[in-house]
Amino acid sequence: MTPEERTAWFLDAARLPTKIPAWEHHLHSTFTDGTDTAEALVLLALELGLERVVFTEHTEPDLVMGPGWFPKYVQEIARLRDLYVGRLDVVTGLEVPALDFAGQFLLDEADLESVAFLLGAVHRYPGVTWEEMPDLEPERGIDLEFRATMGLLDNPKIDCIAHPGGMCQHHITPFPMALFEEIVQKAVANHIAVELNPGYQKPTLDPYLEICRRHGAMISPGSNAHKPRDLGLACRTLQGIVDWGAAT
Repeated sequence: MTPEERTAWFLDAARLPTKIPAWEHHLHSTFTDGTDTAEALVLLALELGLERVVFTEHTEPDLVMGPGWFPKYVQEIARLRDLYVGRLDVVTGLEVPALDFAGQFLLDEADLESVAFLLGAVHRYPGVTWEEMPDLEPERGIDLEFRATMGLLDNPKIDCIAHPGGMCQHHITPFPMALFEEIVQKAVANHIAVELNPGYQKPTLDPYLEICRRHGAMISPGSNAHKPRDLGLACRTLQGIVDWGAAT
């Protein structure tokens, strides 16, 4: 997306509507590590009254369904998009992990043209295996996640940053809000959206949303939904915050 397209596509944290759009911008199916097929998730989204679903399948080889999965994925999402046009906006996206601290991510350059949404994520820290992550010193975990995230924000191909600070928060230690604020400031400067994700940003999204509001960030409701019960969780959580604020 261009910066102008992103402005139209995401929510302005400083001017949230009273009715949060029913969007799910972070969703995995059986093409990678989700539990349900893309079609089953689209049918559930229709049942839940969602207006947009973005499939953000992984690119790590150990998470995909098998060789030759990507063309099948693109074809299936295109079929579903055409089948439910006018009822649900079905979008082909990818969640691409940081490979280093310089903004490189795991994706074949030729595949970029087939996706409409690129979600940059810090999963494995550069130079660190999954097995090593839980044993990292808290200060090192924080530093690695921060630097990898800031690197992704230097890449203009990234449309949104997935769960900033979330891997550190989930596996190692709470991620400092001051560093989250630095991430938001750089995202704003580079016209990249910030995902608000209730599954990772705990115990509540309120302070994360407040920082995004303060800096006028573009925000993206993403639930990292791997199971049907998580579909639409982010937009429902944001709606609850808006409703609570209106009532106080």
